[in-house]
Amino acid sequence: MHDIACPRVMATLKRLPRPKRPTPNSMLPTSSKRGSVLSSKDSTKQSSNGSPGTYHAAILAAGAPLVAIDEVLAERADNAFCCSRPPGHHAEFNQVMGFCFFNNIAIAARYLQSECGIAKVAIVDWDVHHGNGTQHTFESDDTVLFFSIHQFPHYPGTGAI
Repeated sequence: MHDIACPRVMATLKRLPRPKRPTPNSMLPTSSKRGSVLSSKDSTKQSSNGSPGTYHAAILAAGAPLVAIDEVLAERADNAFCCSRPPGHHAEFNQVMGFCFFNNIAIAARYLQSECGIAKVAIVDWDVHHGNGTQHTFESDDTVLFFSIHQFPHYPGTGAI
Protein backbone atom coordinates (compact mmCIF):
# COMPACT_ATOMS: atom_id res chain seq x y z
CA MET A 1 0.00 0.00 0.00
CA HIS A 2 2.97 2.35 0.57
CA ASP A 3 3.53 2.61 -3.20
CA ILE A 4 -0.10 3.67 -3.65
CA ALA A 5 -0.42 5.90 -0.58
CA CYS A 6 2.86 7.83 -0.55
CA PRO A 7 2.48 9.75 -3.85
CA ARG A 8 -1.15 10.60 -3.03
CA VAL A 9 -0.26 11.84 0.45
CA MET A 10 2.68 13.94 -0.77
CA ALA A 11 0.70 15.50 -3.62
CA THR A 12 -2.21 16.32 -1.32
CA LEU A 13 0.04 17.82 1.38
CA LYS A 14 1.06 20.48 -1.13
CA ARG A 15 -2.60 21.54 -1.46
CA LEU A 16 -3.25 22.12 2.24
CA PRO A 17 -3.65 25.75 3.26
CA ARG A 18 -0.75 27.26 5.15
CA PRO A 19 -1.72 28.77 8.48
CA LYS A 20 -1.74 32.55 8.79
CA ARG A 21 0.35 32.43 11.92
CA PRO A 22 3.73 30.76 11.48
CA THR A 23 4.56 27.77 13.63
CA PRO A 24 8.11 26.59 14.13
CA ASN A 25 9.16 23.44 12.36
CA SER A 26 10.10 21.24 15.29
CA MET A 27 10.69 17.92 13.58
CA LEU A 28 14.12 16.77 14.60
CA PRO A 29 15.40 13.89 12.46
CA THR A 30 18.08 11.88 14.19
CA SER A 31 19.97 8.81 13.15
CA SER A 32 20.21 5.32 14.50
CA LYS A 33 21.73 2.09 13.23
CA ARG A 34 18.31 1.10 11.91
CA GLY A 35 17.54 4.36 10.09
CA SER A 36 16.01 7.79 10.57
CA VAL A 37 14.07 8.53 13.73
CA LEU A 38 11.59 11.40 14.01
CA SER A 39 11.08 13.26 17.24
CA SER A 40 9.54 16.55 18.21
CA LYS A 41 8.93 18.84 21.13
CA ASP A 42 5.50 20.34 20.61
CA SER A 43 4.26 23.65 21.97
CA THR A 44 3.20 21.97 25.22
CA LYS A 45 6.82 20.79 25.70
CA GLN A 46 5.73 17.15 25.36
CA SER A 47 7.76 14.89 23.11
CA SER A 48 6.38 13.02 20.13
CA ASN A 49 9.08 10.48 19.46
CA GLY A 50 9.24 8.09 16.58
CA SER A 51 11.22 5.06 15.56
CA PRO A 52 12.83 4.05 12.28
CA GLY A 53 9.41 2.80 11.12
CA THR A 54 7.45 5.89 12.12
CA TYR A 55 7.60 7.72 8.79
CA HIS A 56 6.42 4.65 6.91
CA ALA A 57 3.60 4.03 9.42
CA ALA A 58 2.54 7.69 9.30
CA ILE A 59 2.42 7.64 5.48
CA LEU A 60 0.29 4.49 5.54
CA ALA A 61 -2.04 6.03 8.15
CA ALA A 62 -2.42 9.20 6.08
CA GLY A 63 -2.85 7.24 2.86
CA ALA A 64 -5.50 4.81 4.13
CA PRO A 65 -8.36 7.35 3.89
CA LEU A 66 -7.30 8.29 0.35
CA VAL A 67 -7.45 4.67 -0.78
CA ALA A 68 -10.80 4.29 1.02
CA ILE A 69 -12.16 7.40 -0.71
CA ASP A 70 -11.13 6.04 -4.10
CA GLU A 71 -12.76 2.67 -3.36
CA VAL A 72 -16.08 4.23 -2.30
CA LEU A 73 -16.21 6.75 -5.16
CA ALA A 74 -15.40 4.00 -7.69
CA GLU A 75 -18.26 1.97 -6.12
CA ARG A 76 -15.95 -0.92 -5.26
CA ALA A 77 -17.04 -0.43 -1.62
CA ASP A 78 -20.33 0.79 -0.17
CA ASN A 79 -18.64 2.63 2.70
CA ALA A 80 -15.34 2.80 4.53
CA PHE A 81 -13.99 3.32 8.02
CA CYS A 82 -10.28 3.87 8.64
CA CYS A 83 -9.08 3.17 12.14
CA SER A 84 -5.41 4.01 11.80
CA ARG A 85 -2.58 5.10 14.05
CA PRO A 86 -1.17 7.65 14.34
CA PRO A 87 -4.48 9.53 14.04
CA GLY A 88 -3.22 12.92 12.93
CA HIS A 89 -5.63 15.54 14.27
CA HIS A 90 -2.99 17.25 16.45
CA ALA A 91 -0.44 17.66 13.63
CA GLU A 92 -0.05 21.28 12.62
CA PHE A 93 0.97 22.29 9.11
CA ASN A 94 4.67 22.06 9.89
CA GLN A 95 4.80 20.63 13.40
CA VAL A 96 4.52 17.12 14.75
CA MET A 97 2.31 17.24 17.82
CA GLY A 98 0.61 14.80 20.17
CA PHE A 99 2.10 11.78 18.38
CA CYS A 100 0.49 12.94 15.13
CA PHE A 101 2.92 13.21 12.23
CA PHE A 102 0.56 14.02 9.34
CA ASN A 103 -2.96 15.42 9.70
CA ASN A 104 -4.74 12.47 8.09
CA ILE A 105 -8.22 13.95 8.00
CA ALA A 106 -7.00 17.29 6.65
CA ILE A 107 -5.19 15.42 3.88
CA ALA A 108 -8.33 13.38 3.15
CA ALA A 109 -10.54 16.49 3.06
CA ARG A 110 -8.25 18.29 0.64
CA TYR A 111 -7.94 15.12 -1.46
CA LEU A 112 -11.74 14.96 -1.74
CA GLN A 113 -11.75 18.55 -2.97
CA SER A 114 -8.73 18.60 -5.26
CA GLU A 115 -8.85 15.10 -6.72
CA CYS A 116 -12.49 14.06 -6.46
CA GLY A 117 -14.38 17.27 -7.21
CA ILE A 118 -16.16 17.48 -3.85
CA ALA A 119 -16.73 21.19 -3.20
CA LYS A 120 -17.51 21.15 0.53
CA VAL A 121 -16.42 18.76 3.26
CA ALA A 122 -17.57 18.36 6.87
CA ILE A 123 -15.24 16.90 9.49
CA VAL A 124 -16.63 15.66 12.80
CA ASP A 125 -13.77 14.98 15.22
CA TRP A 126 -15.02 12.84 18.09
CA ASP A 127 -12.16 12.28 20.51
CA VAL A 128 -11.33 13.09 24.10
CA HIS A 129 -8.72 15.55 22.77
CA HIS A 130 -9.38 18.67 20.70
CA GLY A 131 -8.30 18.34 17.07
CA ASN A 132 -6.26 21.54 17.16
CA GLY A 133 -4.26 20.82 14.01
CA THR A 134 -7.36 20.19 11.93
CA GLN A 135 -9.03 23.33 13.29
CA HIS A 136 -5.99 25.47 12.52
CA THR A 137 -5.72 24.01 9.02
CA PHE A 138 -9.26 24.94 8.03
CA GLU A 139 -10.33 27.79 10.32
CA SER A 140 -10.10 30.30 7.46
CA ASP A 141 -11.51 27.96 4.81
CA ASP A 142 -15.26 28.20 4.27
CA THR A 143 -15.27 25.03 2.14
CA VAL A 144 -14.47 22.81 5.14
CA LEU A 145 -16.65 22.65 8.25
CA PHE A 146 -14.73 21.35 11.27
CA PHE A 147 -16.63 20.27 14.37
CA SER A 148 -14.81 18.89 17.42
CA ILE A 149 -16.43 16.98 20.27
CA HIS A 150 -13.81 16.75 23.01
CA GLN A 151 -13.25 17.02 26.74
CA PHE A 152 -11.64 20.29 27.84
CA PRO A 153 -8.99 20.95 29.24
CA HIS A 154 -7.35 17.67 28.17
CA TYR A 155 -4.34 17.74 25.86
CA PRO A 156 -3.53 19.99 24.07
CA GLY A 157 -5.52 22.41 26.25
CA THR A 158 -7.24 24.09 23.28
CA GLY A 159 -10.83 24.09 22.11
CA ALA A 160 -12.51 25.92 25.00
CA ILE A 161 -15.92 27.42 24.31
